[in-house]
Amino acid sequence: MFHSSSPRFSHAKKILLHPRGITWALALTGGAMLLGQIIPQQGDIPPVAATAEFASYAWFIETLQLNHIVTSYWFLLLVSWLLLALIVTVYEQGMKELRRGSTYLPLPDGRYHHQRTVPIASNFSSSAPLCHQLEEVAAKEAMTLGYHLVWACNNTIDSRLLAFAKNRWSRWGGVVFHAGLAVTIASALLSTLFYNHSFCRLQEGTTLHGSSPVWERITKGPLARDLTFDFDLKLQSLQIKEWEDGHMAQLVSSVVVDNLLSTPSQTLPLAIGSPLKWHGVTFYQTWWYSYVLTCLLRGPGREQTMTYFVLNPPMGEEKEVHGGRSTLPNSDYAIEMRLYPPHGLATEGQQPTLNLKITGEAGKILFQGDVDPAQPIAIGRDTLQIVDIALWSGISVVKDVGAPMLYGGFILIVVGGIAMFLLPHREIHLFLHPQPQQVAIRCGSRSSNHDATIDDDIEALLTRIVQADIDVTR
Repeated sequence: MFHSSSPRFSHAKKILLHPRGITWALALTGGAMLLGQIIPQQGDIPPVAATAEFASYAWFIETLQLNHIVTSYWFLLLVSWLLLALIVTVYEQGMKELRRGSTYLPLPDGRYHHQRTVPIASNFSSSAPLCHQLEEVAAKEAMTLGYHLVWACNNTIDSRLLAFAKNRWSRWGGVVFHAGLAVTIASALLSTLFYNHSFCRLQEGTTLHGSSPVWERITKGPLARDLTFDFDLKLQSLQIKEWEDGHMAQLVSSVVVDNLLSTPSQTLPLAIGSPLKWHGVTFYQTWWYSYVLTCLLRGPGREQTMTYFVLNPPMGEEKEVHGGRSTLPNSDYAIEMRLYPPHGLATEGQQPTLNLKITGEAGKILFQGDVDPAQPIAIGRDTLQIVDIALWSGISVVKDVGAPMLYGGFILIVVGGIAMFLLPHREIHLFLHPQPQQVAIRCGSRSSNHDATIDDDIEALLTRIVQADIDVTR
């Protein structure tokens, strides 16, 4: 069993907090994050296929888990190392401050850089009364500068040591700051282990059932369960907003959240940069969108067949073309579709241009050309009718259990940073030493962040002490 003073604990702490080890851990963590931006990662939204330049390294990438760096075991080990190092640091700093308490820690003689002398007036029979009154004056004047007397003791029979402190609570700034870093890293580790990021294509008018959602792509941590929730989400409509030059500026979905048996359903907006947070689940509107065509095939001796063609979003050089290829059920027909939104992007009140290529057995072309979606298309003795053209929206759904901890860690970092850098703990030490015909005053300081401005406070305090009107009648 480890104890903070045991040799085993000291040895483990020495290994864990070794500067070279911490430096390597930070460098490897940063390098891993950079590598994750170069190598396509599992769960990228929209999905990114591994390019040919990485195909020859596929075995190496998969073995080292470079295609999912954040959830790889070696990356989790690095983050755990940094987290443990911070926890030990916080523990050591906290115990040091607790042991210190209000104990006076004297300054080395070399730290007393400021000196003044106060002559002993003729009405003082000795320096002792003068030292006593100088101590009272110092305490009063220090109060005006925001310092409080925290320690006073005799160094010799006549000499006195005084310690004044300002922002005493700021001594804990380093502890709070490092605790904030530890909480932040712990939240990142918790998110990595239990993170769940799912993606679906939701067509206008269709519903994502929270109890049994159908996902196109799932990325989750090693300990995460499949993502479910206690409500349904229906995509009511998708609006595409454009800039003046016709390029897409924003995607705005109107969604209906149905809480089933609890509260009435609500219609809410979901847009790029404006996620929807509901019951611990966050929905993000992605830039992915395209069209869904509802087609009806009928003909003599054929049962009517309804099918849905989900087109892919624009890719590659043809940035305004939505396309796809599929077969018609219960037939030998294969259809290749290319859809051109009006003016490059869909606008209200205008129909897109549709180009079809229909092939039959042995790849024989039965039809090819632009069509009017409102008119039926003759394919031999059969007829293909486009019944409806709707939009589908790519929605990313995230459940991150570490997010609340992340906010708490950020608050601790801010509070600790303010204590360390803006309101540092300051100490002014006065040494009153009687000498023949005078009292020598030596002054030194200690600051939590080596604040040079404390010298201004020392000079102001010494000037006020020397210029003080000493009451000699007491």
